[in-house]
Amino acid sequence: MQRVILDSVGPSGAYRQHQLALDILKRQDEPLTHLFSIYQADGSQTTAWWTGLQGQAVAKSSLPAAQQQALDARYQQALDRIELLIRQLHDQGASQDAQALQALLQDGAAQGAIYSVGGKPLLVMSENPALSPEPLFASARRRMAGAAAVPPGPPATAALGAGAAVMGEPAAKARPLLWFLLAALLALLLALLLSWWFKWPASWWDRSGMPVAPPAVVKPAPAVQEPVLPPVVPAQEPLAPVPEPPKVEPVVPEAPVPEPSPAPKPQPDPKPVPKVSSDPNFVCAHDDKGQVLKPEVYLIFDTSMSMLLSVDAKIQDEEWFFSQDLSDMGSWSDYATQRAKTLFEGTSRIKAARSAFSSMVDSLPAGQDLHLITFAQQCAAPNYQGRFTTAQRGRLKNLIQTIEAKDSTNLVHSLNLAASRVDGVKRNALIVLFVDGNDGCEQDICAVSRSIARAKPRLRINVVDITGQGLSACAATATGGVTLAPKQAGQIAQALRDATTDFVKRAEQACQ
Repeated sequence: MQRVILDSVGPSGAYRQHQLALDILKRQDEPLTHLFSIYQADGSQTTAWWTGLQGQAVAKSSLPAAQQQALDARYQQALDRIELLIRQLHDQGASQDAQALQALLQDGAAQGAIYSVGGKPLLVMSENPALSPEPLFASARRRMAGAAAVPPGPPATAALGAGAAVMGEPAAKARPLLWFLLAALLALLLALLLSWWFKWPASWWDRSGMPVAPPAVVKPAPAVQEPVLPPVVPAQEPLAPVPEPPKVEPVVPEAPVPEPSPAPKPQPDPKPVPKVSSDPNFVCAHDDKGQVLKPEVYLIFDTSMSMLLSVDAKIQDEEWFFSQDLSDMGSWSDYATQRAKTLFEGTSRIKAARSAFSSMVDSLPAGQDLHLITFAQQCAAPNYQGRFTTAQRGRLKNLIQTIEAKDSTNLVHSLNLAASRVDGVKRNALIVLFVDGNDGCEQDICAVSRSIARAKPRLRINVVDITGQGLSACAATATGGVTLAPKQAGQIAQALRDATTDFVKRAEQACQ
């Protein structure tokens, strides 16, 4: 669930007037489920429009011409689908629902703006002048009015007369015979072409088929080896006898008095030799005393409102739920109320996440610090909860047990905050995204992750998606990390331990 825009004007009168028609459309399949955005008051004079679609919301007027045409085509398909649904409801006897949808398409006062979210059309039914509102259903209204205004024309035979009717029937029957004759003529031309190709001499068009004389082989002349002569040894003349020198008595000098040796200077203690990593994926960073530094580890814990849903809730059910009018749940149909109730049955995502987090903290090696970041409401700046040492792990686990799930999915801002606080160049660093979806604040996490990977090559991002969908996996791919998507609630704790403790232990073993 993500916010599209803030609107000081709020929903138009047409939006409220056709609430029944919008509820009918929300019970249908794509492309009607997410065609209309929903509004919620944020506690002030401002209204926020929300959607369950994933991707950045861009106003149609800001798109290039080609993308505007493509968006208009998909929007027209959605209007065609609504008209088809009207006819189906009439055939099924649901005249009241059909009339509500027909009144929606024929309402000339329905003003609003069209946005593109991942290439899909999204309507914001507001008359705020800043949005440049336009009639939303003008094309459908013109088409429905034209279909009602054109009376059924007379048969062609009556307009042309009896003679024309008699001539028309043979002409219609002769048309297939003409196409058959044309096809036969083309087949004959193709057969002649193939016959010429396979039977004509190949040397007429293919010069490679002509024989080519092989190049002459030139044998090299044999090398002439010169005989190797033995070295000439010059004759040695007889040596003359050398007379012995006269004997000289040695003079014994007096022994000098040795000077006292100076005291040895104290030698400085040898500096410790820096350790070199045995694993190319890790580097051994040292502090001022030569001690090996452990990697920097940041964990981003999802505290968005969607964490209140059951761990068994599917992404399709989540998108459907957040596309409903959450501010007026009392007016929901029995079907919508029952479907929403099933999304909160069983173990919630936040409860499973708290248990998995405590298990991961207990598995960390001694001496490994952990930094914690959580989300904030209305896509505000994320909350840096602090650095927790080994002695403070009990306080860290108690903090997680008291954090509430009520915020927006401010994932990219949290990732930028964590990346700005680590070295990632001369020291290994790890960021773990423990989340249940994509960014919900109109940010591109894939582009941001690629930029972080270029600036900090020693930083790894591991993603643990507790929905089992593998969302935000591009962050791990860009930095050489891993994405873990547990399919069952019992596998979430093991996935978080693998994403965090495994990296820490490998770094420790590489610098032992």
